[in-house]
Amino acid sequence: MPDDDGEFILGSVLRLFQDDILSPTQASAGNIARLRLYDGPLSSDQIAALDRVAEATGSGDQPILFGSARDGFYEIYSSNVDGTNQRRLTNNQLHDYQAKWSPDGQRIVFSRSIASSSNYRIWIMNADGSGQAPLTNAAGTTYDYWPQWRPDGQKIMFSRCAPATGICDIYSMNPDGSDQAPMPLINTANDEDQGTYSADGSKIAFLCSTGGTSFTNPNICLANADGGGRQTLTSSVSPTTVTGPSFSPDGTKIAYISQSNPNDAFTSEVFVINASGGSPVNITNNAFFEYLPVWSPDGSRFLCGSQRTGVYAEVYTFNSTNGSGPARLTTNSVGEIVSDWRRPVVVPPDPALFDYDGDGKTDFFGVQAVERGVVSAAIDRRISGAAVRGGRRQADAC
Repeated sequence: MPDDDGEFILGSVLRLFQDDILSPTQASAGNIARLRLYDGPLSSDQIAALDRVAEATGSGDQPILFGSARDGFYEIYSSNVDGTNQRRLTNNQLHDYQAKWSPDGQRIVFSRSIASSSNYRIWIMNADGSGQAPLTNAAGTTYDYWPQWRPDGQKIMFSRCAPATGICDIYSMNPDGSDQAPMPLINTANDEDQGTYSADGSKIAFLCSTGGTSFTNPNICLANADGGGRQTLTSSVSPTTVTGPSFSPDGTKIAYISQSNPNDAFTSEVFVINASGGSPVNITNNAFFEYLPVWSPDGSRFLCGSQRTGVYAEVYTFNSTNGSGPARLTTNSVGEIVSDWRRPVVVPPDPALFDYDGDGKTDFFGVQAVERGVVSAAIDRRISGAAVRGGRRQADAC
């Protein structure tokens, strides 16, 4: 606030950042143990220069992706599954969210805000953060977000939304940004949003509504990859909200977030419902805010943002059947938003499942876990069968 002479002394909010002295082993690279006072407001450049995140020097697979506002803007980070070796991949004065690994682990697609706007566009970059490039540039106030890779790596699904109406449609495009088009048979006059593929690419789970916007009777819908066979799995009625559908690795379950009390913005739960239908199960069942669950590669745990330790959401993992065994991956005085947990893609057994060009051969390009790495399946080769070699399942291509 200004003093008697009108000079700026200190902002109205003061925060002290320090390591978690109760659990020092959980302190992340984003914490410092000192207080800085400034006699004037800071510019955006100065705020960015106050980066308090040390560059990670350790090694590891770093399959976790999450967003963190620890430098003043939400940036994309990767880390090991235990939260160690946190490495920042983006560094700018915009907000970056919803990062998703490509099936081969070489690229990351994500949402980036537009300067001086709450609108977003889809971007892509290499796995190390280099080569950042925009993929969409929708006209007017329309914004694009929630990018998801098709399991063959040849398409990216995303939501295109009109803020004026609150209605989104589900689109797809090539990884270079070309051929942007609405998904056939999926979209209606109501809201279709936040689409996600099953691991074999045969199904799409997405948000759907019966009253126009996503805020009117929002639910989880399921459809075939071509948009046919649509069915509504949940039966939510406003003011209950749902968001963030996520397929289990075996495709039999869908996790999502539900918030039933509009007057309590700080309580939401992780639910799981069978892809075949039935009653949803409350996994977390607590009085905290949970946000955007992502399944582990084996389906045994969730990666999730949670406010169970205070005002700001931190990154946690916990048991996917009952919410037990929570493990905290980050400890910061800022918000963290979970994005992805990389897993190998299983080549589908059906030779025609990814035959999008009608030539009778699969257009699949994926990776399969093997003893010492991954095996790539060649583009546009017929998958004639599968053999078990050395205890691991691999695709036979001919």
